[in-house]
Amino acid sequence: MKEFGKSKWIAAALAVTAGTGMLFGAEVLKIEKASDLLGTRNLTENAAEKSITASGRHARVTSKPFPVDPAKKYKLSGKFRAAPGTAGEVFYFGFIPLDEKGRQIASEYVNVPKKGTDTELAAPARKGDTVVKVKDASKWDMLTPWGVIAFNAKDDCSDLPNRDVTQIAEKKIEKKGNVWEVTLKKPVAKDYPAGTRVRQQRFGATYLYTAGPGKKAPADWQEFSGNVQGIAPAGNPSYKWWNGTKQAQILIIMNYASKDGKTEFKDIVLETID
Repeated sequence: MKEFGKSKWIAAALAVTAGTGMLFGAEVLKIEKASDLLGTRNLTENAAEKSITASGRHARVTSKPFPVDPAKKYKLSGKFRAAPGTAGEVFYFGFIPLDEKGRQIASEYVNVPKKGTDTELAAPARKGDTVVKVKDASKWDMLTPWGVIAFNAKDDCSDLPNRDVTQIAEKKIEKKGNVWEVTLKKPVAKDYPAGTRVRQQRFGATYLYTAGPGKKAPADWQEFSGNVQGIAPAGNPSYKWWNGTKQAQILIIMNYASKDGKTEFKDIVLETID
């Protein structure tokens, strides 16, 4: 039988790999012990299981920040279970998106759930004002308690992440004559001239819950995982990095609703996959 040349063997191997759907990854970050985490209060290590137990309500831990390459596909995985003898509690597993300065990118800075809310101030907004006037809020969500007004907005959303936001009071968007009055929960932080472009944005999920969006810890070890790749121009999905993300941290929030809860986790791995 004629032997394959080296290049033919490589081509054959790649073909087999593609046919089986195998993915190869490069490890970015691995959490094996409590000292690999920030915010290690109420954590204990279990040498026999090679696991970590988190106790108490809202036990929250993060990894150190790592740089994000939006062209790469990241896979986050880990194993979780309820501590033996306890009821399973809800946990969240994902990422905190950060900008180039290491500042968190909050959902309300990027979440533009509805098109066509861009308008402008009909009158100057002064520092300390709790009511601002805009030219057209007819397309704004009048009822949501989670809305914010974003100042210095740009129609193409190139202002995102826009940190220049103030929360709108619930059911307080009203047409008054030729303008719309928007009542705010907090006073305006600085002066804005008439004509300043604004839009309505809103709060969403606090973080990217890529691998565990509010799951209940099972009685036995179970792996949870999820992938994220690319940058979302607007919005706060769990499968794309939010606009402006340059780095991120792995996030785990455990025992979401119980002060007596105990959740165990292990084999937390972040890798890039092809």
